[in-house]
Amino acid sequence: QFYSVSTPEDVPLHSPLPVNIKAESPLGRKLIYSIVAGDPYEEFAVDFSTGVLYVADELDYESTQQYALTLRATDSVTAVFAEVLVSVLVTDVNDCPPEFPTDSYNVSVSEAAPFGSLVLRVTATDNDTGVNSAVRYALDHNSGNASEYFHVDPEDGSVYLKRSLDHEVRDCHHLVIVARDTGTPSLSTSVHVWITVGDMNDNAPRFEQTSYTVWLSEEATRGQLVTLVTASDPDTGPLQYSIAAGNQHHTFHIDPDSGILTVVNLHKLMELQTHTLNISVSDGVYTSFCRVRVEMVSANRNSPVMERHQYDAKVGENLPAGRSVATVTARDPDTGTYGQLIYSIPSQLLLQTFSINNVTGEIWTRRSLDREQQALYEIPVMAVDGGGKSGLSTVRLSVSDVNDNPPQFLQSEYKACIHANLTVHSPFLKVRAMDADEGVSATIQFSVYETQTSGVKQLFAIHPHSGALFLLKSAVPYENQVFQFFVRATDTGVPPLHTDVPVQVYIMSADDAPPLFQRGDHKFFLPENAPSGSMITQLQLVAEMPVQYRLISGSPTFAVDSSGKVTLSGSLDREDTAAHSLAVLALTESSPPLTALTEISLQVLDTNDNAPAFDSETYTFGVPENVMEGTSVFKVHASDKDEGSNGEVRYSLSGSGDVFAVDPYSGWLTTLVPLDREAVPSYTITVLATDNGSPP
Repeated sequence: QFYSVSTPEDVPLHSPLPVNIKAESPLGRKLIYSIVAGDPYEEFAVDFSTGVLYVADELDYESTQQYALTLRATDSVTAVFAEVLVSVLVTDVNDCPPEFPTDSYNVSVSEAAPFGSLVLRVTATDNDTGVNSAVRYALDHNSGNASEYFHVDPEDGSVYLKRSLDHEVRDCHHLVIVARDTGTPSLSTSVHVWITVGDMNDNAPRFEQTSYTVWLSEEATRGQLVTLVTASDPDTGPLQYSIAAGNQHHTFHIDPDSGILTVVNLHKLMELQTHTLNISVSDGVYTSFCRVRVEMVSANRNSPVMERHQYDAKVGENLPAGRSVATVTARDPDTGTYGQLIYSIPSQLLLQTFSINNVTGEIWTRRSLDREQQALYEIPVMAVDGGGKSGLSTVRLSVSDVNDNPPQFLQSEYKACIHANLTVHSPFLKVRAMDADEGVSATIQFSVYETQTSGVKQLFAIHPHSGALFLLKSAVPYENQVFQFFVRATDTGVPPLHTDVPVQVYIMSADDAPPLFQRGDHKFFLPENAPSGSMITQLQLVAEMPVQYRLISGSPTFAVDSSGKVTLSGSLDREDTAAHSLAVLALTESSPPLTALTEISLQVLDTNDNAPAFDSETYTFGVPENVMEGTSVFKVHASDKDEGSNGEVRYSLSGSGDVFAVDPYSGWLTTLVPLDREAVPSYTITVLATDNGSPP
């Protein structure tokens, strides 16, 4: 008898085989089962009492596909036995992934390879059988843009070009190829492929410029550099330069390796005003050309001369940035580069407000101007030729006014007490206002203003120009009444602007005695470095009476105490505010209180608390070495915020006093000795600006 059974190679250990092997004893005795042959590595086991076969060790189809086991049944008494052959067939499962013979591939392909060229063929093997061993190939799309350039045949692993390669764009490509079997589940393996793109001379050299224009002085010497032409080639290999045309008299020479163009023959150099050379560059296969235009220029014998020493211009305030305000013009009789002028504003401070077209000399605003902040600008303009000689002019720019400021009352409120029998048309209170504009925009007219009809305009009026309030009719019927209204200050600009101030008038009886200051208006002076607490004045009343004093304008810089002493409570800065207007109100304890108003004008005196400041932290300018002694070469400018002698600036030099001098009043720098660039190519000059204050 013969038994046959099959089992997959991944069968779990100790699993019984699906075969029923049973021996019978004629005498009904117990039989003992055992495997006596065909299992040298004990990969199977048998239940000695039942004869059931088990898998005792892991099976591997790729190692052994079939086992021929001899199973013996032995009589437990007589030891008589019988044997039977059991054939065990191991079936394949997909447990082996494809394998490449190497971890990576490195190949080279020329950039000239056409579309569809075979790059390489990769091969993977699978130790499984049947569909489990069938391998298909594909690109891993997570490996960059490989699929854009390459295609992998899924059947045989051949890699083909999908498009042409370019060494100059990318000299190396990295692919990841995946080999996947068709088993279930599918297993895969990947391999890295590095493809180096071989270079070919497929690019012509290119000059950085298709044409060059250079200027050469008539004083050029043999061997003098004219220019440097430069070409590049994406391919590798040396480049060779040569003069292809335009050099009939052998005036110029070009270094074949570096591209440096020099003068070698002076005999015919000045016969032509312009030399046009055709320069070639070759990589041995391709040749490119460029044109070099050599303009002969005279020596720099002249300095630029401004058409005007000073330009006067005007521009309106509040105009948007980019407004053209003036154009300066200079002339230079030299030719070529030495006759070409570059305009600049040598002031870092003014460059924050203005810009200049360095070719045309046209000046523009960088921001909107405010006449009330600064009404006049003095803009220095320098014209420099190609040889470093310069000329200087000044643009005096006046900012014209527009009506952009409403009138401002000197006090925030006004209060007055008048007797009911005050004479009609007699002024009893004067309001004052100022306008920061100028001309008609600063002319102010006053009027009584009321939001609702209250009869105020029938009782009070104001002089339109002086601001004096007076009665239009007798106030006797209004005794012991308080009137509150507004006075409006309107300028005559276009459009007119206005401001309102509150006014309170109490009409007293004939028996009321209001406070009265001994002086109507007070004017005082105080230095700007006066300490806090400095007394400005002691107010006095005509008649002694209990009153309270209140400062209605000028706080918190100023203060008034209960005795009427006005003091400084803050700090003064004349450069910020040169004059202050204070108003002090004296109030009785009655209800309503009787009041008196006095105004104090405080003029702040200057102290020398500001050092001069240059328009620029550093100045940089060029000077040709052949300028004559005593030539003015540059002008520095400093300003001082103080006034009078404290604001007068004087200039001096610290060092370099044997080479340059500075005018103490104008700031012009002049040369004292001939300059030699080969001996000293540059100078650092320290200019001091000192005011005439005490201490300076």
